[in-house]
Amino acid sequence: LATGEFIAWMDNDDLADPERVRLGMAVMRARPDVVVVFSDFSAFASPDVEIERSHIASYYSAIGRLGGMAAILPAHATLPAGTIPGGEAVSYRVGEAYEALLEGNFIHPPTALMRRSALERAGPIDESLRIASEYEQTIRMARLGPVAYIERALLRYRRSDSQLSSYTTSAGRVESETVYVLDKVRREDPALAARRRGLFRRRLGTACVEAAAGIGASDRGRALRLLVRGIALGPR
Repeated sequence: LATGEFIAWMDNDDLADPERVRLGMAVMRARPDVVVVFSDFSAFASPDVEIERSHIASYYSAIGRLGGMAAILPAHATLPAGTIPGGEAVSYRVGEAYEALLEGNFIHPPTALMRRSALERAGPIDESLRIASEYEQTIRMARLGPVAYIERALLRYRRSDSQLSSYTTSAGRVESETVYVLDKVRREDPALAARRRGLFRRRLGTACVEAAAGIGASDRGRALRLLVRGIALGPR
């Protein structure tokens, strides 16, 4: 239903920085080729209990596997002082993220600001996915153009045992949906699948084994099928 030039995702249990959208739009206008802007974020358990001021690298293990955000998005730029009234200069990074995202997500959905035109080209969210829907759509977005990362925490992310992404509520489901997402990318981009065959085998094999471990107690038959596939793909 949104009709604006930019679309910003937001989850109902998090707290956005007042300048989140302003800075994202400033990057978009400085870089017309960028399709998605995202940022660092902090984490908290309650309004008076801060977990970590810069939480993105702790939350997304793919960042470490890829050598850090500077390696993922190597180009560096700066929004000038005064982009936020009275504010100092803000640095951001830009680069192609499509293939890097196959290693795992690192674009935190409730920090993402997207061009509506790119969102329409990428297509709607896959509603068959419960947890990985934003990840799958972000991969399709990143295939269209570069992304930008603002090196500032512009969201306070609430952590709790009852949230959808916690292990206690999603054991095995994240990994099962990761298998679905990677298989979908292979179907839609066979040239990439052929060129990065080792990456797909490693990621799919690991996801199958971890999904089997997560659902083994509740769905033994499916878990065994996933385990057999995972072993055949050869994860360490």
